[in-house]
Amino acid sequence: MQGHHLSIFRKALQRWPAKAGINAWLSWHHSKIARSSFSIPVQLLIVVSIMLPPLRGLSAVTATGEANLALSDCKVIVPLNVSSVDAWQSPYDQVQPGEMVCIAAGKRGSLEIKNFRGSLGQPILFINQGQRVSIDANQGWVGIYLKNDEHIRLTGTGDSGSQYGFEVYNSATHGILAGGKTRYVEIDHVELHDTRLGVHAKTGLSEVADANGNGTVRDEWVQYGTYIHHNYLHDIGHEGLYIGGSSYEDGKEPILEDVEIAFNRIERTGWDGLQVGSATKNVKVHHNLIIDAGLSSDSSSGNGRFGIIVNHGTTGDFYNNTIRNARRNGIYIQGIGGYRFYNNLVDNSGVSGTSRGIKWAAGDNGQFYNNTIVNTNGTGISVSRQYSGAIFDNIIAGSTGLPLEAQGTPSYNNLMGSVDSIRFLDPTNQDFHLRADSPAVDAGSAEGFAPYDLDDTPRPQGPRSDSGAYEFKRPSQPDLSGASAGADVLINGNFESGTKPWNFWINPGGGGQGSLTTSTTAYEGNASGKVTISAIPSDRNVQVYQYDLKLVPNTQYRLSFAAVSNTGHDLWIQLIKSSAPYTNYGLRKTVVDVTTQWKVYTYEFTTANFQGPVSDGRLMFFLGDHAQSGDQYYFDQVSLSPVPTR
Repeated sequence: MQGHHLSIFRKALQRWPAKAGINAWLSWHHSKIARSSFSIPVQLLIVVSIMLPPLRGLSAVTATGEANLALSDCKVIVPLNVSSVDAWQSPYDQVQPGEMVCIAAGKRGSLEIKNFRGSLGQPILFINQGQRVSIDANQGWVGIYLKNDEHIRLTGTGDSGSQYGFEVYNSATHGILAGGKTRYVEIDHVELHDTRLGVHAKTGLSEVADANGNGTVRDEWVQYGTYIHHNYLHDIGHEGLYIGGSSYEDGKEPILEDVEIAFNRIERTGWDGLQVGSATKNVKVHHNLIIDAGLSSDSSSGNGRFGIIVNHGTTGDFYNNTIRNARRNGIYIQGIGGYRFYNNLVDNSGVSGTSRGIKWAAGDNGQFYNNTIVNTNGTGISVSRQYSGAIFDNIIAGSTGLPLEAQGTPSYNNLMGSVDSIRFLDPTNQDFHLRADSPAVDAGSAEGFAPYDLDDTPRPQGPRSDSGAYEFKRPSQPDLSGASAGADVLINGNFESGTKPWNFWINPGGGGQGSLTTSTTAYEGNASGKVTISAIPSDRNVQVYQYDLKLVPNTQYRLSFAAVSNTGHDLWIQLIKSSAPYTNYGLRKTVVDVTTQWKVYTYEFTTANFQGPVSDGRLMFFLGDHAQSGDQYYFDQVSLSPVPTR
């Protein structure tokens, strides 16, 4: 039921008032909804945004985080020249549970946040004030240090114009360290890059002393409540996310309970993309996207360089993760057992040498089902010895070695063969959804399958569930509500009601500066949307888009808009799925010849690459490939609607 509830929650979040989202936040560790075989944090009900990080040329869901904070919302504002915020010292000793500490926007050095105590249901929020906070660690040992804190949330949702309100970079060791006996901690909507470690959430043995001061008693302290979500980590020297330790077997290292790692995007790490260790109870790792893990040739990385490593002492549920291009194993498991791995897509593991898509090296009683493992340089799923549990309903395709080495572990009903034999939708472009004629359709087991797939689509869609991570969506009579012939899919295409729900992205981390506003320079009516580009970012990622568009399959649509630019520089347009794998929905990348005079542009196309009605379309105008600093673009009368049949 996990995916089902998340889908409902996403819709509810769109209607949740931003300020209420802050004031009503409840501690995720203690507040949960009981349901059949899963539990989900109540906190997910009221986190204000479910977002993905920016993709070059493919856009990103808007930064629809918390609304800009008024000064009156901040108990204390931390100036740019303050490097340590200590709850034992004035004025921070006045901060009470449930209140907000605002970090002044702008560029600053490293920041230590220590000794704060929120309470159950009333965490203390540390939030960027109004605009982005860029933390340059200047090759110091840490960017943000959370020390001896409990019931706190570090969130970059303080600016509706920035998806990641905190940026942390240039650290010699830690981007963010949650240590020194920090627990009940939430970290979200932060971009980290060019650091040795991304987020390190671990209290060291030396920081926990027993009654005799020996620091050797594991029961002395437990790291409860670690929630890391909706962060963007890229170009990290070692691990992207390092949660818990790797020395569980010493009998001393502190353990973790109630861990959730979700909706993070991790790209280009030197070592593992995501490591979780010593996490013994209530662990969930899901909906993470990990690309290019293990790029380092540093011999000190040992046998690491995996997409996900489940380290010693760890159990839990690992589901709906996508792992691409891991230099060694996609997923490596050496925990204590009792795992469930399902709905994971593991693609192109073993880039640097023979490896495995999934390696089950230790821990009894594992369940591995409804995973899709493709293009492994080596073995698809490898088991070190005979374990209890089961391996079933997986797709293992395109392995250069054996598809499955079960070593006597119960395995059944796994679909194995070449990539072509599975009949994926578009494997050349890494789209491993199923075609209608795929042998995986209705090939799953009668029971025990995941109730939802990697897209959070309910299973089964047919008489039986499908094998692999994706459930084939059968064509049905289109639900034309909101997408009937002639009905505009877009909202506020004439900008007469302001800029919402249009969204603008320019990468500030790459030096980009710009804005989306309304202008009285209109093609028709009283307003248009105006994009001002003050500085082009280094990655040239500049775009305007609208998402959550309702579309029906195999239907002819017409896109029409008026546009003009002060320089006559061009742009390109595209219609895609809003989330991974960012499937094209029929309007492929099309360059628009924009001039210095208003002109109406019309394009007709047929929706493609989805079977049933969807509500996750994204129309994007991508400017960065053609624009220059100083450019201004104007848009008006933008519409997207099905073409009436004759």
